[in-house]
Amino acid sequence: MLACLLTTAYLAPVHYYCHLFHYKKIIIERHCHYQKQTYRNRCAIASANGVLFLSVPVEKTEKQLTKDARIAEHGNWQHLHWNA
Repeated sequence: MLACLLTTAYLAPVHYYCHLFHYKKIIIERHCHYQKQTYRNRCAIASANGVLFLSVPVEKTEKQLTKDARIAEHGNWQHLHWNA
C-alpha cells in the first residue's frame, strides 16, 4: 500500500481515517469539482438525542473546484456546531 487519493472531508467517517492510518502516502484532492451534500461539508455525530447531522454552509458558485470553495458567513451554524 503505497499511496491513497482522498477527497476533502469534514469530520469524515471512520473508514476515511483508516485509510490515513494504513497508507504511507496520502494525497488530498483539491482540483476536482466541488460537490455539495457530501462528506466534504457534512457530518453525522452521536448526541444525547441520537444522531445529529451537521453541515458547513458553502458559498454557491457554478462548477467550482474544491480549492476555490469558500465557507459562507451567514447563519448560526458555528454556534450549532460548538454546542453539539
